Amino acid sequence: MKRILTIALCALLLVTTGCAWRKPKAETPEQAPLPTSAGAYTPAPQNAPAPLAVYLGVEGYGALDASQKDSFRYRFFVDGTTVTYSIAPDGGAYAVQNLLEEGGVYALATEGDVIVGAQEAVGVSGADAGAERLWRIERLPGGAAVTASTLQAGETAAVYTDPATGGAYLGAPSSPYAPPVTGTPGVRTLKNLLQTAMMPVGTTLYVYGGGWNWQDTAASRQARSIGVPQQWVEFFRQQDAGYSYKAADAAHSYYPFGGWNEYYYAGADCSGYVGWTLYNTFETTNGAEGYVWYACDVSQKLAELGLGTQAAAQTVQPGDIMSMEGHVWIALGSCSDGSIVIAHSTPEGGAQLSAVGASAACEAYRLAQDYMTRYFPDWAARYPVVLRSPGSYLSAVGGSGLFRWNTQSPSGLSDPDGLQQLQADAVLRALFGEK
Repeated sequence: MKRILTIALCALLLVTTGCAWRKPKAETPEQAPLPTSAGAYTPAPQNAPAPLAVYLGVEGYGALDASQKDSFRYRFFVDGTTVTYSIAPDGGAYAVQNLLEEGGVYALATEGDVIVGAQEAVGVSGADAGAERLWRIERLPGGAAVTASTLQAGETAAVYTDPATGGAYLGAPSSPYAPPVTGTPGVRTLKNLLQTAMMPVGTTLYVYGGGWNWQDTAASRQARSIGVPQQWVEFFRQQDAGYSYKAADAAHSYYPFGGWNEYYYAGADCSGYVGWTLYNTFETTNGAEGYVWYACDVSQKLAELGLGTQAAAQTVQPGDIMSMEGHVWIALGSCSDGSIVIAHSTPEGGAQLSAVGASAACEAYRLAQDYMTRYFPDWAARYPVVLRSPGSYLSAVGGSGLFRWNTQSPSGLSDPDGLQQLQADAVLRALFGEK
């Protein structure tokens, strides 16, 4: 059996966050002395590798609120022991918090019991950890868990070997996702926007605040990354038909109890999904400023940038983006009976094709059901297609409304394929390469 080693990294990672054209107010963290913890371990000497640590979650999660976030304690599992740390203030960027994911494995840079930086460890897929002790990671709502374990015969896991302790952590195996339709980063055409919007469909679940950063002020690093984030893919694979983003209590829920986004990384809400789509249409590299805004503001923000205009929602064309109170969606096109095929992220199954129409007999519902069944069978085995009424999905209040791209603007999206003039069935055929 081959021995697999993963080198523990101990480097500072400063992740900057932002939101294009809407800067969050600067936050000034309190400079009061940080509390100490008798349970904190002493960091290894500088010339030795730091022990790997599994992030378990915020201590006291469910009984805290965001106003206390600068004094939070963070729980980690280190080779059989649970320890807690504070995280050093960094001027409101919360760089470490925007890196941490419950159940993730990290090399921590610490000063006493204060984390001053963190680096994600890299797991190696294999069937033999070659380690003295094995610990299995379970990603659960309300906090991750780690238990002593063994590898079963024929089992493949993500193995994080820790040379500092001789142990190893076992995580869920990870493999890339190949969407049936792919867009090309930075290609500013209407067709590419819609192809890009298809990429998270059927493999990204709805998480309230998903796509926003940990402090809930701007786009997360997932919504500012090129390609479907692996975290979204793995979270979808780990759930089943019974998944719900919100349970009654924090110990069984992925809802952000307390007002910060503990599960910002796991999936995408409606604005996170649209923001990711815009980012992957307009950008070509990771980490630029993001496009995640409040749902009711998206159409107005895009119009203010000179990319198009807000229009009445009486007729809906492919590529239109509809902002409404509490939701935002992208139109794939109208049908001959007036119903509309849309792409959005909704609590009932996450990113998907859905229908806006009077009944399930409408053409848009038939098309959405057909494409979700044929191209996203794993999703279709769990969830039914969503149907929404025109009255609820075409209403605008305040600055919300329907945004339509100016295809003649050099800074916007061109339409060389003539999609704006097509009905939904023809648009779908073009996107999926059907004749």
